[in-house]
Amino acid sequence: TPMTSARTAIERTWRPVLALTVLGFSTFIAFSKYAAVIRAGGNDHQTGDWLINYAGGFVRRGFTGELLRIAYPDDLLVATAVLQMVLWSLFVVFVIYRLRRDEWSTTSILLWCGPAAVPFAGWDPAGGLRKEIIAFLALALMSMAADRTARARIALVAASTIVWAVSLLSWEATVVLLPTLLTLCWRALSDVRRQWWTAAGGIVLTSAAIVGASMLAPGGARAATAICDDLIARGYQPQLCNGSVRWLEYTMQYGFDYTIGFWPQNAYFIPLAALALLPVCWLGRFCERRWLWPLQMAAVFPLFLIAADYGRWIHMAAIATAFLALGRDEERREPPVGFVIVYLLGWGVQHALFGMARIPVWRGGWITFVQHYLS
Repeated sequence: TPMTSARTAIERTWRPVLALTVLGFSTFIAFSKYAAVIRAGGNDHQTGDWLINYAGGFVRRGFTGELLRIAYPDDLLVATAVLQMVLWSLFVVFVIYRLRRDEWSTTSILLWCGPAAVPFAGWDPAGGLRKEIIAFLALALMSMAADRTARARIALVAASTIVWAVSLLSWEATVVLLPTLLTLCWRALSDVRRQWWTAAGGIVLTSAAIVGASMLAPGGARAATAICDDLIARGYQPQLCNGSVRWLEYTMQYGFDYTIGFWPQNAYFIPLAALALLPVCWLGRFCERRWLWPLQMAAVFPLFLIAADYGRWIHMAAIATAFLALGRDEERREPPVGFVIVYLLGWGVQHALFGMARIPVWRGGWITFVQHYLS
């Protein structure tokens, strides 16, 4: 009937419009706010972390900074910002690709467009465009391998492994996403067990080697000073050294003591973590094995003990959940339209809450976006 046809047309239209609007606006605000940061000379964490390099010898987290220092010695800030935005844009394009393959299902929209997932970079711009996006791209490449023919599949697995190695050399803590990467690798190569064992073994050995090297070269005051002196000598502002670069001086024990010092304030993140993972309720048995998702959540948990960016760790858990749900349609249910809209626009999560946060952690994502936009 005409009524049924009109209803079907509306149903097919509102979901992609909602998803693309949320993804588009959040990406726009993330980029526009960060462009302002770059024009002001960069900041200590969001920019400074990408500028850690090997000026004082090999050190953890220094790979991307060293590449940028060699390739663009006179335009480091612009080159760094372009790299961050290009990597994030590629990931957003992948998410749109996945949503289209899932026919814009409301469950997929909950997973990818929730405030703790992709839009996180826009709802709290200071928390976005961090080094975990390199690991996200490795996961994206691995997930795409399952949809391709044998030759292309091998090429994508190899590309994913290379990007994964770059991710670990840039920030060793992304190793917490290893369970998701291995799960996606299994889905791509499970029909040829020998290939999976070879690929998985290579990924695990590479991860162990890079994380081990990072533990042997954690940095220290000498490395931090060498990096800072190199940046200042190139004409950049000392503020770039006051965050991630300076944290190379500190031990994991210091990170633990510093993070625990923010309790019970960080208890605010507990209900936000529950909200971020709420889409699981509509997925049924979405993992190939029941223990895979809890294993991934357990792998992320140590970050909550040694670093205070709780919102970022929730963001990583939400993205991992979305990847683990790929291709698992059995028992999947579609949530009501009203719930989807409220969930996507009715709350938000900051990357961290350091006592004097200007935006309370309980503010809604869309409200936060409007506030950032108007300011």
